[in-house]
Amino acid sequence: MSEKEPEGREPKALVKEETPPSSPVKRAAETPAEFLDPRVEPPGSGESASAGGVLEIHEVVDEEQVSMPEEAWECLDFDEVDCKASEHPDNWTEEKWLKESYKGKSKELGCLRDYGVYKPVPRAQSVGGKYISTRWEEVPKWKEGKWIVRSRFVAREFKWKDPGRDDIFGVTSSANTGRILDYLLAKKQLRAYLADVECAFFHAPEEDEVYVEPPQEWKDDHPDEDYVWQLVKQLYGRRPAPRAFSDFVAGVLIDEIGMKRCVEVPHLYYHEETEVCLEVHVDDFYAVGPGEAAGNLLQRIGQRMTLKIEGPYDIGSTFVHLKRVRVVAPEGVYISASPNHLKKLLKLTDLSEGSKGRDTPITKPVVGSEEDEELPAEQRTQFRAVVGILMYMSTDRPDIQYTVNELSSLMSRPTQRGWESAKHLVRYLLKTKDYALFFGREAENCDDVVIMTDSDWATDQQNRKSKSAVHIYVGDCLLYSYTRRQTVIAQSSAEAEFYASASGVSEGILLRKVLAFFGLPLGLRALTDSAANNAMAHRLGVGKVRHLETKVLWLQQLVYRGLLTMTWKAGRFNNADLGTKVLQKARFQELVEMAGLRDRAEDVVGVRQVAKVQTGPTREQIAQAIVVLAGFSQVQAATGQETEVVLEAADTSDFPLMLLLIVPFLIGVLTGCLGLWVWWRCRRAKSDPVIFYKAPNGVVLHLDKKCHYLKKTKRLDEWSLCQWCGKQKLKLD
Repeated sequence: MSEKEPEGREPKALVKEETPPSSPVKRAAETPAEFLDPRVEPPGSGESASAGGVLEIHEVVDEEQVSMPEEAWECLDFDEVDCKASEHPDNWTEEKWLKESYKGKSKELGCLRDYGVYKPVPRAQSVGGKYISTRWEEVPKWKEGKWIVRSRFVAREFKWKDPGRDDIFGVTSSANTGRILDYLLAKKQLRAYLADVECAFFHAPEEDEVYVEPPQEWKDDHPDEDYVWQLVKQLYGRRPAPRAFSDFVAGVLIDEIGMKRCVEVPHLYYHEETEVCLEVHVDDFYAVGPGEAAGNLLQRIGQRMTLKIEGPYDIGSTFVHLKRVRVVAPEGVYISASPNHLKKLLKLTDLSEGSKGRDTPITKPVVGSEEDEELPAEQRTQFRAVVGILMYMSTDRPDIQYTVNELSSLMSRPTQRGWESAKHLVRYLLKTKDYALFFGREAENCDDVVIMTDSDWATDQQNRKSKSAVHIYVGDCLLYSYTRRQTVIAQSSAEAEFYASASGVSEGILLRKVLAFFGLPLGLRALTDSAANNAMAHRLGVGKVRHLETKVLWLQQLVYRGLLTMTWKAGRFNNADLGTKVLQKARFQELVEMAGLRDRAEDVVGVRQVAKVQTGPTREQIAQAIVVLAGFSQVQAATGQETEVVLEAADTSDFPLMLLLIVPFLIGVLTGCLGLWVWWRCRRAKSDPVIFYKAPNGVVLHLDKKCHYLKKTKRLDEWSLCQWCGKQKLKLD
């Protein structure tokens, strides 16, 4: 084909297109010329198909992550690795970078060809079609013990160029249901598997007629051909790509594998025949099931898409999913944030591993007054990056959620006071780096989804809004927790507590539905430490609280119809108190243990043991303790040998509780025996009477009547002294 431009075409000008002011897309201020596509514009297109600006990322994230600043995402992109400084990409020569870049581009072009992403067509055939500009996106990546350059050939498609399109929603996982599979893994003693879809979007078909200019590397291999690419599969950067891939995965899992999809949370799937539960986060799969069932199911899925399967993860295994570490131990499952987050926080705050830690995450209010000193411009970016990472970590750390909520209110106007509080929190995380949520294997008290809520009242001095703290449990497992600012200004503490309960119950209803989807029908129970809130929930209507928001009155309907059990609980035992105020060290550590956090290095007692101590021992535990006492007291008098007592049914994990029962019992027995012995000795002791005489001043007592201080003697009392213990027994005249 001729290399001359056909009639009617004009070369596209190498100029930057400005983003309309109303566009929500964040654009770069300056766009390098090499990022612009010098492709010839086909006729019939009213505007240029390419635009300057940053690459638009199309992975959908959950609500909490959306509010994270861009600086935080940059810090979370790469994990810290152990390698020589000379091997780090920052120290590569230009020749080294070009060599690795060539390898990455060659691999990407091979994937595009093998997956059939494009179909070369003559340029003349593309006239009138939709053109999209493209570019190479390259980032260094640590893989298999060495640094490589990962190259992606991506499309550049922007929302402002097609604002009316609404078929681009992609399903991803969220924080509120992120620990459901961990709960099933612990309680049902299942096995876990992970899987990653390679070149995920290349599996999804392209529904539109879309053309792109081939990369220069492909053109160099086809110098005599004037072709463009017509997309057959989805290309990274296409706006509909996430939804197209999600629909492709759903079709494979439902139509071919026979799984059910959760309506309320569509990224969760369940296979009733094998009891395999699956979570799909874009191209990352997390499956749990009995025995090898989950692994076999992933193998079947791998016949329709390229899967990299890892597992099984059983007792003694450690695995990472979505930057969260799971440790499967004999006693349960530990869940914690990636340690790389703490390393980045230490680097951003100029601290080190040897810095002094703190016992609590906060000691004073973070938000002061409007007169607080603002941070310099450079340090503001640093502050936002720190808070963004803390927001990501707080999902798995209920002990820092209150402090992170306070810090996040300063994102628009960071202050010196807030920066000091952020560094204090990082020091606390350094001292508690081994803390992890613990999900025990015992299935006790797992009949209800228990929602604990608490609220402060108008503590924000600037807008007088309150905070809601919510902890949602099933048994000893904290499935979800958060601290949020209320959207309305509460006129009383009871109203603030009612709003907190409504927020928590709404999340609890969702978790209850998800658990029922996985075959675990549970009840719904809410706990509050406010008697007024409890009374408001058990009536209908606003009553005397005329200004109560009508959008939360559905809570009363649930209680009235018996679908929700709401009861009062003393504030001392309300775990949600952890997320509403600044606490002293003793109270804070008590709530941390009750919330289910464990220090794996020191094996701190978690909520399971605390709940047992608070509710008292069961009959079986008391009987077991009595048997232990009787066993230790048995001695064979004839032979002088002690009788060995073996309790085959005893659980070593309950030894601290048994000790708490045995020690008071022994102390009581010894005290009673000592009291009986003292009483017997005093009863048999002989006593001689001793007569006291009172002096005229009525103050001094004398034993001898001949004392010269006594002129007029007066016999006062006669005392009997015990010869053994010296105690006196009064006998009046």
